[in-house]
Amino acid sequence: MNKILNYTICLFLLSLFSITNAVAQKTIMADGHWTKKNTTWDFQYNASITIDSGNKVSGFIVWRIVKTDNSAIAYYRGKLNMVAVENISGSYDPAQYHLQFEGTSKNDPNGIIGLDVYDLYLKNNNISGKTKAGGTWEGIFTGSYSTLGN
Repeated sequence: MNKILNYTICLFLLSLFSITNAVAQKTIMADGHWTKKNTTWDFQYNASITIDSGNKVSGFIVWRIVKTDNSAIAYYRGKLNMVAVENISGSYDPAQYHLQFEGTSKNDPNGIIGLDVYDLYLKNNNISGKTKAGGTWEGIFTGSYSTLGN
């Protein structure tokens, strides 16, 4: 049920974004998980990542925290399953299937996410890589994707 709600939110936001971005070349719809090395944190995400004809990246990630561990349990108490949206901007290297982007703003009334920096690769409908995670580069981003458009 939560995945359906996240996809509905993602599709709604995508439709609004598409209206204002008529030059978009393709959009990647991704879903998966983020965690941090040596933790059992689990943030699920649904993302809409648009790559324009100049390989500029824009879009958003809808985050939902589903699990934490003792290192952060006090902070996240009462926040499990809450949702936040991170807006992103960056670039894409099509020769390397390499996405680099960062969070530029967020809608996070419950304080469940921070803006991050992403270094990701696309391969065989999988998206994976690292995130800066507060300066450590220990964030682990994994998932799958499908492409809309060209």
